[in-house]
Amino acid sequence: MRTKQRAKELDVVRLLVDLPEQGLSQGEEGTVLLVFDDQPEHYLVEFAEREGVDLPTFVVSSEQVEVVWSFAEHQPKEGKASEETPEFKAKTYFEQGMISLLNGLFDEAQEEFRRSFEIDPRYTGVLTNAALPLVEKGLWDKAAFIYRLVLSLQPDRQTARDNLAITYLNRGVEQARKKQYEAALASFNVALGINASESILQQAQANILALYNNCAIELASENRFEEALKYFQAALQLSPAKARRNWAICLVGWATFREITEPDQPHEGIEEIYDLARQAGLEPSEFYNARGAVLANCGKLTEALEAFNKALELNPQNEYARKNVAQLQEWLGKAGETAVRVPLPFSAQTRSWKSQPLVLSP
Repeated sequence: MRTKQRAKELDVVRLLVDLPEQGLSQGEEGTVLLVFDDQPEHYLVEFAEREGVDLPTFVVSSEQVEVVWSFAEHQPKEGKASEETPEFKAKTYFEQGMISLLNGLFDEAQEEFRRSFEIDPRYTGVLTNAALPLVEKGLWDKAAFIYRLVLSLQPDRQTARDNLAITYLNRGVEQARKKQYEAALASFNVALGINASESILQQAQANILALYNNCAIELASENRFEEALKYFQAALQLSPAKARRNWAICLVGWATFREITEPDQPHEGIEEIYDLARQAGLEPSEFYNARGAVLANCGKLTEALEAFNKALELNPQNEYARKNVAQLQEWLGKAGETAVRVPLPFSAQTRSWKSQPLVLSP
C-alpha cells in the first residue's frame, strides 16, 4: 500500500473534499505556507482561483489534501541561487519568526517577522491567519502577540484588530466557565477597550453583564447578600433593564436574611427595602418566592412553605415557587431524619457567556 506523502512548505496540494464554508471545492490547488506539527498534521495553505486571483489563506488538515507538486524535488542540486531571492528570504524570516514565537521568544519573533514583512508585506495576512489554530488551542498570549504585531506594522488592518478583541473575549469566556471571575473580567475589559467592530464590543459588554449577574446569584445563594448587591449594582450601571429584576430579588433576600439573623435588632428600613423592590418591578409572587427561599435556606421550613404557597396563590404559573414547594414538602416529610438540603432558587435568572468566531484575513 502506497504511503501518503506529507506536505512541506511551498509544496502544492490539491483538495480531496469540498470546504463549502471557505468557498473551496474538491480539486482546487494551493501552496503550503506553513506546517503545524500536530496530529493530524495541519497546513496553512494559500489557494488561488483559476484566473490566478489570490484567495484568503486557510488551515486544512493533512487528511483533506494530497501533494501534487514538491518544492524540494524541483530545486537545483547545485548552487544556492534560490536562497538569494527576496521570496526565499521573506519565507525564511517568517519561518524563523514562527519558531521563535512558539517557543515564547517574543522579541526574537518580532524582529524576524519585521524583516519578512519588509520584503513581502503579504506575509502580514499569512501571519494573521496563522493565529487561528493558536486560539483554537487556547494559546491566547501567543495569538494576541501575533495580532498586536500585525497591528504595529499595519494599524488599519481591521481583521487583526477584530481578532485581537475576539481572542480576549474568548479567553474571558473560558476563564468565566472555570469560575476565574476576576481574570475573566480583566479579559472582557481588554476586549472592550480595543477599537473593534461594534458587534464584538456589544458581546464583550454582554459578557461583563453576565459575569456580574452570575457572580451575584452565586453569592446570594450562599446568603452573602451585601456582596451580591455590589455585583448587581455594577450590572445595573451597564444595563438597568436587564439587571433590575435580579437586583430587586436580592434586595428582598437581604432584608429577609436580616430579619432572621438579627431578630433582636431594630429593622426600621426593612419595609422601605421591600417597597423599593416592588417599585423596581418585582411581582408579588416573585417577592414571596424570594422570601421563602431565604427562610428555607435558614431552616425556617414552615414559614417558607407559607411564603411559597402565597407565591402560588398570587401566580399559579410561578414554576420556581412550584418546584420549591415540592422540594420543601420532601424535606418536611423527612422530619426526624438527616435530610440533605441544597439552596433553593430565588428565581433570579442566570445569563450565558458567549464566544465569537475569528475572522479570516484576505
